[in-house]
Amino acid sequence: DLAFCSMSAHWLNKERAAQPLGHPEPSMSSLAAIDWECFLQRRASELRTGGRLVVANFRKSSKKEHPLLDEAWKKFDYTVGTLFATLDELVKEGLITQAEVDSRDAPSYVRTEDEHLLP
Repeated sequence: DLAFCSMSAHWLNKERAAQPLGHPEPSMSSLAAIDWECFLQRRASELRTGGRLVVANFRKSSKKEHPLLDEAWKKFDYTVGTLFATLDELVKEGLITQAEVDSRDAPSYVRTEDEHLLP
């Protein structure tokens, strides 16, 4: 048996992740670790003995890597930072509420290579 998962393991359990944006990173890391283990357990229950799981997923760097990869993450971080700054401005202008911002619909966490190798 072979199971293949592409670009979906970065999503977090919505109820577990229901906390305001900007929550400290270690907490999101802990939530993501719980979700990752749950994901792996569920996929394992679907496979026959000896089956393999291939996961193609986003990954962030945990160490200095290729300059192009480092540059790509800087751009990603800038884009996400700009999104959050824009949401903050919309709240200040009264166009949306902080509660709307905090109720984000698609919580996700991009794991490092080391986090993908756990547990």
